[in-house]
Parts: sequence; structure tokens; C-alpha cells
Amino acid sequence: MAKKNHTDTAEKPVSQADQTELGSADQTSADTAASIPTPDNDPAETKPQTDIDTTAEESVIISSVIHSTTVIDDAAAAVTAEAASEEPPALTEEELAARRQDNADFSMIDESRDNPYRNVFLESLDRVTADDLGTPPKKKKKDPVDVIIDIFRGAIFWAAVVAFFISGFQIVSKLYSYRQSEDIYDIDIFDTERREDLVEHAVRSQGMSTLTPVNGTKEESAELNNAASGSQFNEKLLIFQGQLQILRNTNKEIIGWIEIPGDTEVNYPLVQGADNDYYLHYAYNGAYNPAGSIYMDYRNRVTVSQNRHTVIYGHNMESGSPMFANLLHYKDDAFYKNNRYINIYTDEALYKYEVFAAYETSPRIQGVEQNSWRMNFNQDEKVFMGWIDSIRKRSDISTKVAVTEKDRVLTLSTCMNINDNRYVVHAVLVEVVK
Repeated sequence: MAKKNHTDTAEKPVSQADQTELGSADQTSADTAASIPTPDNDPAETKPQTDIDTTAEESVIISSVIHSTTVIDDAAAAVTAEAASEEPPALTEEELAARRQDNADFSMIDESRDNPYRNVFLESLDRVTADDLGTPPKKKKKDPVDVIIDIFRGAIFWAAVVAFFISGFQIVSKLYSYRQSEDIYDIDIFDTERREDLVEHAVRSQGMSTLTPVNGTKEESAELNNAASGSQFNEKLLIFQGQLQILRNTNKEIIGWIEIPGDTEVNYPLVQGADNDYYLHYAYNGAYNPAGSIYMDYRNRVTVSQNRHTVIYGHNMESGSPMFANLLHYKDDAFYKNNRYINIYTDEALYKYEVFAAYETSPRIQGVEQNSWRMNFNQDEKVFMGWIDSIRKRSDISTKVAVTEKDRVLTLSTCMNINDNRYVVHAVLVEVVK
């Protein structure tokens, strides 16, 4: 095939002009071919060489196509360069003035359209007017039920706020009252600086005191009935009696002093009111205080020895002065043994009692014999002993303390705090100091 083409070309006569043109085309083709990678001049790729030859006419066509392509590329590059060299039209003064009027803060508007940080959307917001936004939707009227619910919710909220502040005030007041009770009952009755004054005051008002045990022998009575100056026990009585005289200047309803030697912390003035309610909330000096006072039942006589059954009440305080709180520990035998005696000091004498029973009970209990606060026994010794037997059966502790038909009983009563029940401690009179 290559051979045939060569023969056809040789047979056709070629003019001088054609030779010149062909020569020029061959030169152009040669230059173009030299710039195109071939297996000979491209080291990255090696292809097998072909034996195909091209005619002069085909070479001319190829050269023309390549030339045309080059011309088009040059024209496109020239157009692109011209377009790139042109500057965008600058904003006129009128346009800039309009923008300044739309936005007081002109720094937010860029005068140059070439700014790469220019934000057309943000600029458009500067020109938005109320008319562009339209009229706001009308608020929908609330349903009457929703209005009532909102009012109810608001009332609950403000009620809770008021309750919170009231509760806080009550807590603070109660804590203050507890602290006050500690100060009120912080009485040093054996103040050494006042000891002589108290004894002298008691001696002047009542004379010499003597000790007379209820069930003591003549020898014991004689030994205990020494002069006050030589008896430490009688001096203690005189101090209490002198203190009572001074305290009575504050409150005439102070009738004595109660003391339980040991761990109960019971060491308080003893008062008696016109009822059993007032001293639940008032201290012995007449000041209001949640701790109240230690007070005798209003039905009892002031002279303790005249009562078959004397009842004394006191609060069970968790803070401040404990009052009768520690009476609940009498359910423990060890505590009972260390706190078995109760002393009551009055203007007449010192009355010493010994504990024989302690238990929890209810003021709503049915039956006369079950009533721990019973006062009237109709002077019937059998009724009295039946009541004593019911007490022993309910007691948390077992004692060998004897109680007879002629004995006089003391009951200390306090609340349980966890319910309406009471805890009571019963004791029998064993000594009288006069």
C-alpha cells in the first residue's frame, strides 16, 4: 500500500509554485511534528513504529488545521486578557448617597464592587422597609379556659412564694427561741458568789431547816437533824429556798425547783398556773418560748405533801434546753440505776422520790385504772393499789421499790413527738427534808 501511493505521486507533474507551497507546508508539518511527542522523542512512552506515509496534500490539510487552531487559541487568549484588564465601573456619587441614606453606618457598605468580602444579601437588608415585611399577624385571643388556667397557675406560684417566706421566718424564729431557752434556763443556783446571801436570805425568811426521813430510824433522824451550819445537805436546801425567794420576785407562780441528779439534765424552776395550757408556751419568767416551763398540774396543791398523786409536765425538746426530753431514756435499766432519785425543793421542804416505773402511754386510753394521770382515788386504798399494779404491769423497767397504800406518788410526763402518746415516769416519796 505504501508502495502504490509513492508511485501515484511520482506520475503527477508538480509545478514550481506547488513545490514552494509544499515545501512551506512540509516545513510547518515538520515543526509541528517535532513538538508532538512521538515514540522517538517521548522517553516516557515507547510505541511501535509504523510504515504509513502521508501525501503532500494530506500534509497541507493537517498543517492548515493546526494553524487554524493556533489562531483561535491566540484570539481567545487576547479576549480574556482584554476582559481582565478592564476595570468595573465605579459607583456614582448618587448611588453612594443613596446607600448612605439607607444605612447610617456607612462603614457596613463597601464602595468597591471588587471587595472579595462583599455580601450582597447583607447589603440588601439595609434597604428593607416596613412595607416590605408586611403587617404582623394579629394575636389570637386566648380561650377563657386558658385564661382561668393561667390565673390559677399564677395564684399557686405566689402562694408557694408566700409559704416559702413564712416557713423560713418560722424556722428562724424557732431556732432563735431554742437559743433563748438555753439562756433563760442557764441558772447557776449554786453560784459561789451568792451562796452566803442565798443561805442568809432563806434563814431569815424560814428559820433553821432540819432533815426528817419518812421511813428513817430515830438514829438516822438524829444524825440528819444536825444544825444547818454543820450540815452540807441542809445548806443545799437553804440555797434552793433562797433562790426561790429571789425568783418569785419575777413570777409569783414559781412554787419550787425540780432536780434529777445524774444524766437527765433536769434542773429547773417549778411553776403552777391556773390551767395546764399557759406554761406549755411560756417560760418561768413569763416570756414566750416554745420550750415552755416545767409545771405542776393545776389540780394539785402547792404543798406537795398534801397530794396523794402529784403530776408534773414538761416538753420533750430536741434543741435548746432539753426540759423533759431525757425521760425517754428511763426505758433502759442502766440509765434508771444512775438516775433513780428525783428532788423537789419548795418553801416547806425538800421532797425526795425514788423511781419505780416508766413506760409509754396514751391520754386517750380507756379505763380509770389505765389513766396514768389519775388524781381522785376516793380515799380508797384498794383503788389506789389497783392503779399501782396497772402501772407496774406496763413498766419498761422492773424495780424492787416498794409502794404501799399510804405512800404518795409523783408522775413526770412528757410528749413522744412522733405521735400523741406520752412517756411517763412514776416515783414514790421516800424522804422529806424540812
